[in-house]
Amino acid sequence: MLGKTLSARIIAGRPYTSTTQLLQVKQLGPKTYEKMKPHITL
Repeated sequence: MLGKTLSARIIAGRPYTSTTQLLQVKQLGPKTYEKMKPHITL
């Protein structure tokens, strides 16, 4: 589902205080976020 580049961007943006902050990651749009949402924990 996620490639190396997007995964690296997500990791680089840590720490997150809300799952919606992931939407600020470049190339992570609403559709991808909705698919990932059930698998996200903080």
